[in-house]
Amino acid sequence: MASTYYWYAWVVFVIIAFFLNAKSSNKNALLLFVLIQMIMITNYIEGQRPFWISFFIQSLFGVYLWAESRSIFQHLWPILFTCCWSIYQLFLLSNPVWYLFPGVQLSTLLLVGIIYYLGFSLNSQLGLWILMNSFGVITSYTVSHVLYLDFMPDFIEFHITLFKGMMAIFTINGIAYVKKVSRRVKRKKKGMPKVSSL
Repeated sequence: MASTYYWYAWVVFVIIAFFLNAKSSNKNALLLFVLIQMIMITNYIEGQRPFWISFFIQSLFGVYLWAESRSIFQHLWPILFTCCWSIYQLFLLSNPVWYLFPGVQLSTLLLVGIIYYLGFSLNSQLGLWILMNSFGVITSYTVSHVLYLDFMPDFIEFHITLFKGMMAIFTINGIAYVKKVSRRVKRKKKGMPKVSSL
C-alpha cells in the first residue's frame, strides 16, 4: 500500500514540477504540499501517527488554493461537497459490500468532472478537492464517533484517493488546454492567406 502511495505522490510531483505553468497556478505551494504529505506518510509508517496534524495542514493548503475573489455564495461549494463526501463515506461504512463494485472507484472521476464543469480555475479545483477530502474525513470520523460507529479512516488509502483526484484534475485540465491550443492554431491557419504555387 505504501509503495502505491509513493508512486501516485511522485507522479503528481513530476506533473507539478515539469508540466504546470507557474504563472497560472501556485506551483511552489503545490510542490511543498506534496513533499509535506510524503513526510507525513513516512512518519506514519515509522510508527509516529500524525493523523490530525496531516488533515490540519491539508486544510490550510486547501483554503490557500481555494481563496480567490468570487461571490459569497460560491464559497458554499466546499461545504456542499464536504457534506456529500461525508455522507458517501458513511454510506460505504454502513454498507461495506459497495467497496466490491467498480462504481466506488469511478466516483472519484465523477466528482472531479463535476468540479471541473463548475468553471473554477485550476487552483480552485485543487483547493476544493483538498478541502472536500480533508474536511470530509474529519466530519465522517466525528459523526461516526458520536454514533459509536467503528470508523477509522485508512490514512494511506485516504492520501491515495487525494492524489488520484489531483491526477484526474491535472489530466482533465491538460486535455482542455491541448484542445484550446489546437483550436487556436486551426483558426490561425484559416486566417492565413493561401500561397499560390508556381
